[in-house]
Amino acid sequence: GVKQMKKHLSLLLSILILTIILFNNLSVYAFSSYTTDPIDTSTLNDLTQITEVSEDPYSAFIDDSYYNITNDYLTTIINKLSSLPPSGNPCIDYLGEEILLHRAILFTSHIIQGYTSNPELIDITDDIIENYTGELKEMRIELAKLIDNSKKNNSSKFDDSYYKEFNPIANKLSTDFSKISSKDSNDLTYIKEVLILLQASHDIADIDSICTNNDLVSKISKNSLTNTSGYISRLTTLKNSIK
Repeated sequence: GVKQMKKHLSLLLSILILTIILFNNLSVYAFSSYTTDPIDTSTLNDLTQITEVSEDPYSAFIDDSYYNITNDYLTTIINKLSSLPPSGNPCIDYLGEEILLHRAILFTSHIIQGYTSNPELIDITDDIIENYTGELKEMRIELAKLIDNSKKNNSSKFDDSYYKEFNPIANKLSTDFSKISSKDSNDLTYIKEVLILLQASHDIADIDSICTNNDLVSKISKNSLTNTSGYISRLTTLKNSIK
């Protein structure tokens, strides 16, 4: 009985020793396989680039094109113009739409000055900024007065004659803007954008039914016709010279 027990113990001990040896070999093999497998360098490079970008988000500001900076803002303005309902007062309609166009023209003119080194373009944008800043302020003040008067005179006849003529101009503005390519140079992109905006400003100021009973609005529309014609001429000449 004792001999039989010794045999069993000896067998169990042998099995235990073999198990320990096998476990150690597997661990060494697994560690060796893990550390000697070739590394995917392309993945590593991608991770490095991602890390670099996340560590330096400001570098994107250096390479931002004029188009990328202005496109979303101008799209928002144009969509707003296309969706404005008629107020029933042609003077209010005109000034509201002209204010939006002036804002877009001023925005693009300010932005391009941070990109262009063309002295003629800088000269034109300086003129635009100086003239349109004053006009925008004047129009906002007058629009506030018109809206206030309109609320007090609820019995005024609803007049959408101007709005009906404005609608095709808004549609053309949207169509023309969608054709601008992001592949053009910063200067050329600005010129194309602002020419479209100036043309729309000119066309709405030229609507006969615009606002016949307000001297200040009539003066604003006449100034707009003169200014836009001059800027369109100067920018078209410059555009042809830099193609």
